[in-house]
Amino acid sequence: MGIEQQIYFNLKKILLSFFYFAVLSSSVAQVTTNTPVQKKATKLHYDEFWITGGIGAGAVVSTNIVNSGAVFPVRTEFLWQRRHRRLGVGFGKELEVTPEQLFNLVLGKKPGISKLYFVYEQYVFRNFPINLGFSSHLGFFGTNDTTNSKGGLFGNIGFPVELGIRPFYLFVRPDIEYQSWSGFHKQIQATATVGMKLKFLSKEEKDRRAAVKAARKKHRALRHKHK
Repeated sequence: MGIEQQIYFNLKKILLSFFYFAVLSSSVAQVTTNTPVQKKATKLHYDEFWITGGIGAGAVVSTNIVNSGAVFPVRTEFLWQRRHRRLGVGFGKELEVTPEQLFNLVLGKKPGISKLYFVYEQYVFRNFPINLGFSSHLGFFGTNDTTNSKGGLFGNIGFPVELGIRPFYLFVRPDIEYQSWSGFHKQIQATATVGMKLKFLSKEEKDRRAAVKAARKKHRALRHKHK
């Protein structure tokens, strides 16, 4: 195993360890004790859970000319939301229509790359039929051809727009991405992804909303009574 591959696998372990730590920390935050003070200080570890699926299209420019062309990504993500922030993990497949990929296809090699990445998102509104946000992906990729596999690191930023009412939302996410392959092989790609999101409330969030609704109903009844 070369030095670059060793660095790649070490960074992959670090990212996965960070993600597992984040999930474990969120789970521990649910644990409560029997003391009144600690019960009062307890907070929700998450408000909503999201499942996202989307397909897209765009262009890729590479320092290796034969790797420049069109790109078609497919992404699936699982996100936990707390207030305006979402964290989670994503999986992706990308088909590149480039001279090199077409040549590999002729040779019988499996085209495209696969991705595993960490997701961070921040939105303007906590709950609203139309929402705007900032989104970033950071992770690893590898070629689908196992006989001559390559891989590297990538990061992208996007600005998603959501439209819908729970549990169904439509979204569009334009983004720009940097990919670091081996040596001097680097790539920049710009894509736009469209798809659907499913939103599920946690039990704690359902209880909180029911309590708010009941309090508002009681307040309206008191106002009506005093008129």
